[in-house]
Amino acid sequence: MITEINLGIAVPDLEIFYTDFAAGWQRNPDNLFTFRAEGVYHLVRKEGFPSGEEYKFFIHLEEEQDFVELRDAVGEAGYVVTGSGDIDPKSGRRRLWFYDPKRPTRDEGIRTNNVWPEEE
Repeated sequence: MITEINLGIAVPDLEIFYTDFAAGWQRNPDNLFTFRAEGVYHLVRKEGFPSGEEYKFFIHLEEEQDFVELRDAVGEAGYVVTGSGDIDPKSGRRRLWFYDPKRPTRDEGIRTNNVWPEEE
């Protein structure tokens, strides 16, 4: 089953990653979105996504990228930014975490993640 996600964030040249419990919450080149057309970041996974699994997205910022500017662009695209950006343990660069409020979510009080619907 091929599954795809398109993000309408109109800022080119971003490193945007999909993360979940199965793939881990760190950078994984298999889960890096590619920029296909103006404002559309695209991720295709042949194996699909696990039902019931929590997931989230993050932007791996370059040092010269402005966190506040990107936070505002992500918010304007309809996403919810969570936190004030943590530091990637391998690169030392800041990460901007976000989720899609139009998709199902699970709120644990200390975190909110999207959830793939359970298969019936």
